[in-house]
Amino acid sequence: MKSLFSLALIAVFPLVVPDTAAVAETHESFIRLHPQGPPGVGMKGDDKEKEHVYYASPANGLISAGVWEAAPHTVDPVTPKYSEFMYYLEGSVTLVDAQGRKDTFKAGEAALVPRGVEYTWQQTEPIRKYWVIFDVTPIEGEQRPSTFIRFDPNVELKGEGRGKEHMYYAANEEKINAGVWEAPPQASPPADFFTPKSSEFVYILEGSVTLEDKSGRKDTFKAGDAFIIPRGVSVKWIQPEYVKEYWLYFDSAPAATDEPE
Repeated sequence: MKSLFSLALIAVFPLVVPDTAAVAETHESFIRLHPQGPPGVGMKGDDKEKEHVYYASPANGLISAGVWEAAPHTVDPVTPKYSEFMYYLEGSVTLVDAQGRKDTFKAGEAALVPRGVEYTWQQTEPIRKYWVIFDVTPIEGEQRPSTFIRFDPNVELKGEGRGKEHMYYAANEEKINAGVWEAPPQASPPADFFTPKSSEFVYILEGSVTLEDKSGRKDTFKAGDAFIIPRGVSVKWIQPEYVKEYWLYFDSAPAATDEPE
């Protein structure tokens, strides 16, 4: 399990790997995330916690993503050996780092806990979140953040060309990265598919986008929707209106990531 109940176990036994073997496979299309798990499937667990794993890397099952809910609880300070992005769907939680910084995240907000950051999880009400676990391999000489990161959807965005962004986190020579991105409508639908070399998690903040895979499957994602484009899955990014999103490239191939045109 990838819940905070398990963080203490992973901190003590760093070789413990989440039970994601059932979904650690090569995906052939993009994945829509549902806040209560897939319709007709839901989440599995008990009264303390439930979850559904939507994605697990074929290369390393610890690199994974899904939806999770839990009853109120507190976890003593832990130092995870991976980074985790969290978008909170219901409830709230207070994170406290080793320096005493305290911040409460509630439904509609997002946080990223970098690998190696010691923190405490204080949860006084039921919670549900989307999560992505990634960045599991230390790199010699890398500089690491010292605390967790709050994502601000209204942060100033900069950039040249069609899109603007603010990158909140980067690792592994920026093959792993996360932030806020926006772009105006496309002038015309793309003629070609693009094939990302990293898996990407996206949460739509404003606007909408339609994805199409090579089988002809299409799905439109609007504000409040989340999806994953697994690496190696060819898609068209069809965007007839302005869009703003949280993004996370998290399961990278050796080459740099691609972005939609």
